[in-house]
Amino acid sequence: MPDTDRSVGIDLGLTHFAVLADGTKIDSPRFLRRAEKRNASAVARCGSD
Repeated sequence: MPDTDRSVGIDLGLTHFAVLADGTKIDSPRFLRRAEKRNASAVARCGSD
């Protein structure tokens, strides 16, 4: 790979999964948490007969 004078920075955190050097913010993957909430809502609806 050829040397360049460009640099890249990535900051990993809790609020956002990653913030790139250009300021692009990538949200945290929260698939499990969303699935848990949907499941709890479905259980609550089924149990409220």
